[in-house]
Amino acid sequence: MADVIYKALWAGIQKRLVDMLDGTWAELSVSQPPAFLLSGTTKQRLRVDIGEPAFFEGRQFRTYREFSIAAGATLTLRFVTPINVILLSQGLEIDGGSLRIQNLVGGTPGGTFAEVLPIIPQNTMSERPTPLYTPQMVITAGGTITGATVLDNHRAVAATATAQQTTVGSTVGDSRGIGANTYYVTYQNFGGGVATGTLFYRWEERT
Repeated sequence: MADVIYKALWAGIQKRLVDMLDGTWAELSVSQPPAFLLSGTTKQRLRVDIGEPAFFEGRQFRTYREFSIAAGATLTLRFVTPINVILLSQGLEIDGGSLRIQNLVGGTPGGTFAEVLPIIPQNTMSERPTPLYTPQMVITAGGTITGATVLDNHRAVAATATAQQTTVGSTVGDSRGIGANTYYVTYQNFGGGVATGTLFYRWEERT
């Protein structure tokens, strides 16, 4: 019985191959793939995008802030996220002074976090699906935090000398999965002069 089924299947395959070679394979033809799956004009190929789907879906974002922190003072950022996020990069460029950077969770906040940092999409191309995704993360600055648990501890120091100053970059390069919660990052100036530079973050929001 198995031999009969096998021979019948093979006969069907042979017939279809003959039909294809004869150019009479209408029943096997397929329609043109959708345009968004293709790239090129004269010689079209299937489009292969290199990158995370979240980038093309508009779920990756970045922010930045220039800072000038007096000796002994601390700049505190508050990050509130109601959903899971992946922290893709966290870093700064410091062109003067010395900073201790700590990532924190928990503790007791104080003061007012009145300054709202900008949330900028990594991808602003027209190809993003509509309606456009609305970022959930809220980042503010201006208050304080005490008694929190330290998750990361980093330092960045700008080297200075007579008629010479070097910009130093410090980046946390590995991706971090972060659950919904409220987090803080402090930039404490432990040097004797003003610390100046720019801090930045890049992240992906999970849906």
